[in-house]
Amino acid sequence: MKRVVFFLLVLFPIVSFSQKEAAIWYFGQYAGLDFNSGAPIVLTNGQLNTFEGCATISDYLGNLLFYTDGVTVWNKNHLVMPNGAGLLGNASSTQSAIIVPKPGNLNQYYIFTVDDRNAISPLSTNGIRFSTVDLTLNGGLGDIIPSQKNLTLVAQAYEKITAVKHADSNSFWVISFIQNRFLAWRVDATGVNTTPIISNVSNAPDSRGYLKISPDGKKIACANFGTGASMKIYDFNPATGSVSNETQLNFDTANDIPYGVEFSMQSQKLYVTTSQLSGNTHKPPGKLYQFNMASANISASRILIHSSNINTRGGLQLAIDGKIYRALSISTTSQTGTFFLGVINNPESNGASCNYVHNAIDVSNGNPNRKVVEGLPPFIQSFFLSSISSKKYCFGDATEFTINSTAPPTSVVWDFGDPASGVNNTSTVLNPTHIFSSGGNYTISAAITVGTSTNIISTDVTILNSPSVTSPVSLLQCDDDIDGFVNFNLEDANPLISAENPSPTITYFLTETNAINNTNPITNTTAFNN
Repeated sequence: MKRVVFFLLVLFPIVSFSQKEAAIWYFGQYAGLDFNSGAPIVLTNGQLNTFEGCATISDYLGNLLFYTDGVTVWNKNHLVMPNGAGLLGNASSTQSAIIVPKPGNLNQYYIFTVDDRNAISPLSTNGIRFSTVDLTLNGGLGDIIPSQKNLTLVAQAYEKITAVKHADSNSFWVISFIQNRFLAWRVDATGVNTTPIISNVSNAPDSRGYLKISPDGKKIACANFGTGASMKIYDFNPATGSVSNETQLNFDTANDIPYGVEFSMQSQKLYVTTSQLSGNTHKPPGKLYQFNMASANISASRILIHSSNINTRGGLQLAIDGKIYRALSISTTSQTGTFFLGVINNPESNGASCNYVHNAIDVSNGNPNRKVVEGLPPFIQSFFLSSISSKKYCFGDATEFTINSTAPPTSVVWDFGDPASGVNNTSTVLNPTHIFSSGGNYTISAAITVGTSTNIISTDVTILNSPSVTSPVSLLQCDDDIDGFVNFNLEDANPLISAENPSPTITYFLTETNAINNTNPITNTTAFNN
């Protein structure tokens, strides 16, 4: 008996998607915000009660996964995870925690925790630790894996931590500053590399104040609050994890002590909050400054945006709506909160045009116990970076392009890097298509304008020429034992189907329907029994 087998080649591209991991915030005294609908909606179900540090994470659709103050972890139902108590951060640490997904595993996340300084030293007692949350545990609500809880990265630390994507876009950098050096740990599909990249810089004697990296991964801002206060920016290399080129930023008076820092979405502006300090007491005025990162003299570009004789220090945090939110505290030694957040509505604009509104959002919803204090939840800064995704890479097909941006672009100008396509080489459509003039490698760029700021991003695509194939192809095999079945080595047909070099990838299916839907491919191609 002889069998005849037919073959079909199908190519399926991989696509990417936008992210809303930073869509939900919990912070302060039972306060929260939901940005999923665009404008922030006040949440009243949060369980956090923290002076400063906190962290929240959602999935890419904006659904809450869990949140923490660096000590306790609450799941999406606002219940403490079974093994979610006893983390070694601290609610009085400036940045007590940050959450980083494990690359290649949608169900696991790392919580990096940072203890606060101890009574006799700027260094913390418990340093920086990390714990692994597995969302498949506890009936799908998640829990910390017992053997992967409070693992030590560094024994003593400052109250600072931030994170950004690696240049390869497949891993992350988790970065901290301690005394006179930066430490950058790489997180990839194999886990956390506990050996950091170390960059030596000048000394800062106090551990308090925020550390942030720009969404484009190129600049770091480090606020050093307290004794020997300073505000410094640095260059960061997202490929190597190294920090360099320290630059001091100055304020209007030496009494302006920096605490909160944040970059605009396009990484072109830096905002800093300051207050005065007497001993361990934070005093008004609380100020908000803007610096132009594109200026030849960044320190001299400073503009005082707002000054309050009531408020003192407070954190700043970029949101997925492209605005920056300011924690408005009236804290002294007792760390007293208020009901309000300030909002920088147009962070990319210069000076007063940034449209800062004080006391803009009341988080209390009528509950006097629900307040903003000093801290807001930090996120991987790359979540706020615009990117390009694409699909359909076969020559002759219309390749589709999409802008992934958490803030809606005002306009986009595309260049497909294909001058042979003539007038079709550019487009102002938000999500365009383009038919390339030939197969090959192309660099696509998009000039994205948000408000008054324009940023250019790019991506590379390869347009594939359709392989020349012979169809149908038959394989003949004798059924020597006449049992009605015979083993075929389907890969014997590969050179018969296509003689191209390099050889195309060929996948085999039992039916045409399976091939079209890319379902149930034949896996044992060298011994297919039929």
